Amino acid sequence: MDEFASRFVYPSPELADFMAGHGIILFGSDAPSMDGMNSKNLSGHNALRRNGIAILEGLLLAGVPDGVYELIALPLKIEGGDGSPVRAILRA
Repeated sequence: MDEFASRFVYPSPELADFMAGHGIILFGSDAPSMDGMNSKNLSGHNALRRNGIAILEGLLLAGVPDGVYELIALPLKIEGGDGSPVRAILRA
């Protein structure tokens, strides 16, 4: 993609509650955020956090074949931070 997408799909708070009820502990998306571009209350981020679901944004999975993988996502330790870029690796 050559341009930043200003419209994208993101999870609703209801979806976060549903996923938590089914034992989901990580939600990954190719979207740049868990909320809309103009969100002021960050309801998607907050609902995922409230439910203990970790977030991976901006994943590039277009060239990955279907299959079962081990995900390794190593964050940077940022003092006082509430998020971090990660080096995400898939291992077959």
